[in-house]
Amino acid sequence: MDASLIEAIYEAPIEPEPWSSFVHACRLKLKSRSALLMFRLPLDGGEVTDIADAEWVTQATRRVYYEQYAVFNPIEYEQMQVGRPYTFGDFISRDSFRQSSYYRDYCQPMGIEHAAVLFLGEANGLRAWLNLSRDAAAGAYRKSELDLLARMAPHLNRALRIYSALEKRRLETQAFRHAGDSIRLATLLLDETGIIGNLNEAARQLLARNPHVAIRKERLAFSQSGQQKRFDEKLAALLEGKATNDYDALVVGMQGGMALSILMRRIPRSGVDMRLRNAAIVIYLKESSQAGTALNGDIVATLFGLKPAEAKVASLLADGLSFQQIARAMEVTEETVRTYSKRVFAKTGTSRQAELVKLVLTSLANLGA
Repeated sequence: MDASLIEAIYEAPIEPEPWSSFVHACRLKLKSRSALLMFRLPLDGGEVTDIADAEWVTQATRRVYYEQYAVFNPIEYEQMQVGRPYTFGDFISRDSFRQSSYYRDYCQPMGIEHAAVLFLGEANGLRAWLNLSRDAAAGAYRKSELDLLARMAPHLNRALRIYSALEKRRLETQAFRHAGDSIRLATLLLDETGIIGNLNEAARQLLARNPHVAIRKERLAFSQSGQQKRFDEKLAALLEGKATNDYDALVVGMQGGMALSILMRRIPRSGVDMRLRNAAIVIYLKESSQAGTALNGDIVATLFGLKPAEAKVASLLADGLSFQQIARAMEVTEETVRTYSKRVFAKTGTSRQAELVKLVLTSLANLGA
């Protein structure tokens, strides 16, 4: 079998646009007008994702196909055996195919006279089919070409399992990252050398506004040399395994009125992971005062039955602001703030600011989705 095709198969799950290079190479190798890799979730009618390479505009034709013609396709995808190539002839006679409305209205205008389809199999609930098509000039797929597809099948099945596992990890990571962003927890991942490998949106926003910390040369940099030294020492101890625990913490910027709490935790490693330059330290950053940013006002309003202005006052009170500071922030009088606060206390069943702070800060209002 063509070594370049095998290479394309195993590069497919990890390339920037997964499978696209393989689909293109497969189309050229098998002299096809189109090649399409179709992914489907396990339930019938589930979401379908196509990766296509064709001589025509694929986005428009995909929409037309699924909206109007997919139901008339004679190929029974759900009945296919893994690794066995199929053609139109396995499902419908040549004469019946050419007399069908599917051929007349869709295939013939698209130049589709012959097809070859291979079911790659299923991995973690994800199923995949490779579809190829030719026009009349290219002719039907020969036995040698179908045999090539059959020889590719075990490699494609293995690549599908790799791809499915990577996609599962990617989606899980995306979900956890979204959760971190939702609660506005600034999170950074550092490798074994202290270089920042990744950070979430909450971290980007915090670093943009906080005067005590920034990113320089891909590392966390602090405004004061003493703070930098303390951070570097604690980070080195964690990276070198010399720390008493697998975590450490410090606070910086206390003199500037916006103290920044920093929690560093070493990510457990084992086996082959120890040889990989990957995430080694996770860092969480939290400002002591994030007025108006830590709470979701819409959720505050919904949870406690507050009007928008009342929810704003409740959020700012929970952030520790005085009536005078809230009045300036909202551009209203202190008397107006007092009026709103009385309504907030009544609706939340609290009688003073300390009780309100505890109630709001321990509620789901901290989820800032």
